[in-house]
Amino acid sequence: EAFAQAEAPRILYSLIRSCNRSLPHIDLLTYTLKTLSNVGQYEFLMYSVSTEQSVDVLIDLIQMFRDKEQIFLLAVPLLEQILVRNETYKQKCKTRETLRRLRGILALSDRKMASQKTTTKPIKKVKSRGSVKSSARRTESFSMKDAIKSLRCIISAVEDSG
Repeated sequence: EAFAQAEAPRILYSLIRSCNRSLPHIDLLTYTLKTLSNVGQYEFLMYSVSTEQSVDVLIDLIQMFRDKEQIFLLAVPLLEQILVRNETYKQKCKTRETLRRLRGILALSDRKMASQKTTTKPIKKVKSRGSVKSSARRTESFSMKDAIKSLRCIISAVEDSG
């Protein structure tokens, strides 16, 4: 609760806005999004993560980092959590411009998934610094397929709202 009282989410969203696509900023964004997601897991704190600027910041972030799965896979479920719990923010997303952006991100993500399916090669094991590591990307608990499903849910929820 101290997190909410200190207005930490507002500060974190401002920090997100100030970041670019450099590697140090991607690391910073990762930690920031994980923090917001962890706080948002608690129903009684979700209101603090759902700020006036949260929806705009997250949509901008999803669009800007649609090719960086590390950020994309953290931002999409956070946006979904916020919109599922707050009708006001769903209405805010109902603008033609926002829906166009979300549909565009979805279309690009669908194409990316389709192209990955056709170009996927068998996983090879590679020796690296004395340990065996898979050359395939580690799958997070939330996959690209899950993110696309969440984007569809977000668009559907926004279109069906009030």
